[in-house]
Amino acid sequence: MAGEKTKKILVTDDDGAIRYLCSVVLSEAGYWVDVALDGMEALEMLNASEYDLVITDVNMPRLDGISLYNRAVRNNPGLKNSFLFMTGDRSNSIWFEANGLNKNFLFKPFKVTDLLGLVGTFLPSSLKGGKKETDKRQEGRFNTLFEGKILIEDIVNHNLLLGKARDLSRHGLKIRCEEGLLCQGSEISLCMNFNYLCLIRNARVMWSQENDGQGSIAGLSLLAPISELSVMSAMEALELRA
Repeated sequence: MAGEKTKKILVTDDDGAIRYLCSVVLSEAGYWVDVALDGMEALEMLNASEYDLVITDVNMPRLDGISLYNRAVRNNPGLKNSFLFMTGDRSNSIWFEANGLNKNFLFKPFKVTDLLGLVGTFLPSSLKGGKKETDKRQEGRFNTLFEGKILIEDIVNHNLLLGKARDLSRHGLKIRCEEGLLCQGSEISLCMNFNYLCLIRNARVMWSQENDGQGSIAGLSLLAPISELSVMSAMEALELRA
């Protein structure tokens, strides 16, 4: 649609797992995402292109996040209110408060919902392909239809877990394990049995947390999407059964 523009975000972190997590989550939310390995590379990218938001770690080699902010804003004052900081060091909050940026940071480790919520305060009207970012996160999900058993294998350690899966989309799903906690950023193999649909896929753990003493829950990104034909066939089979 004419006049609509996908919001561009630059994610800067020397931790590859954090870069990957932010890139996947924000891309799925409808944003255009580029990544930089450290502050120096980010500064070069900011000089070469325009971004609506910069998400940066504070402690990085070559050029840290605070120095990146100071140099970027000196070159382009319009970026002053377009930085979101990530840090695991709570002492950095003193600098944020002194510079009026005390609401512009996330403490590590953070929840995906906290990341999306804070990004939404910077970019409340991000669009992609004519749809709001919240639309993309909800489309193609089959919460009611697909609930099934799942066999989970840790590809590195070959540990096996049993769980239940729900909130399935073509690109990801949420799972609940009665025992064990999956490691964020790890790659796992899944054997999923839903109603009239059996799938084997590799996935990456985007987030994982304990579930109030009842095992754990995790959000997964499928490395290969589920075909629309598979989903449609399963739905048709259920309709015939009904």
